[in-house]
Amino acid sequence: MYLSMRKGFSLAITLWLSTALIAGAIYFISINKENVRISHQLLNKLQSSIETQETLALLKYAIASGTFDKNIIQNHTISLLPKKLPIDSTPFQYKHTTIQLQDTGGLINTMYAQYLVPETLKLFYPNRYIIAKNSLDDWLDTNSFYRLNGAEKSYYQEQGRHYTPRNQNYLYHSDELYNIRGFQDIPFEKSLIHTIHNGYNPYTMSSLILQATYHLSKKEADILIHLRQENLESFRKKLVKFKQKLHLDSLPELTYSKIIRITLRTTYQKATTTITAIIDFQTGTNLYLD
Repeated sequence: MYLSMRKGFSLAITLWLSTALIAGAIYFISINKENVRISHQLLNKLQSSIETQETLALLKYAIASGTFDKNIIQNHTISLLPKKLPIDSTPFQYKHTTIQLQDTGGLINTMYAQYLVPETLKLFYPNRYIIAKNSLDDWLDTNSFYRLNGAEKSYYQEQGRHYTPRNQNYLYHSDELYNIRGFQDIPFEKSLIHTIHNGYNPYTMSSLILQATYHLSKKEADILIHLRQENLESFRKKLVKFKQKLHLDSLPELTYSKIIRITLRTTYQKATTTITAIIDFQTGTNLYLD
């Protein structure tokens, strides 16, 4: 009787130890699996980041050595990239990276907006200058930290405004300035604000900016975008017709700012890296990188 109880007790201990060992093994296997999963995620993120930086370096060289031609850049040097690089935000692919290039002549010129507009305010409304300048900088930067005399999301919410800062390094339309602290509720001449339109390039504008700049409907702007992809001369003639209907001035000649906004989005095994850079290829200056 005693021996059978002892055997039963030993068997129970053996089973308990075996169960504990199995449970421990399962636990360590699960930990190792989690570590492996995390390691894979980190490696994928690193690969994504490396490819993004590689693509940016290739693009910088291709653009700097390329030829601006209508709404594209002729790529003469980097065989890995397409021979024609669109500069009107038309997306194209390199490896795992989606690329969009935009000549900033097709955007509201934020360089003018950030420097000339506040300087004009300084002449006429010197007490508003610092507030307007800091708030405009806050509107255009990509973070939520406000400057000493600036304004971010919380300010506009407290004012009962139903919008928040764009937090992108461009404007869709100069009227957007009227939403920004320091520009609100002042008798500021709109013609002064519209002087920032002088560098416009309709050949590289998006549908949305065409609508805002030339007072077009979405349908009209989309027709123009389609024509631009087919034939630039047809695009030009159609836009002239729209402008004549609206009694607007003649179109500017085809010009480039040669300041290119580069947007890259690389996805590698679900790991994503995004970069936006604005580079002046006339001077080789990096104006913005995020």
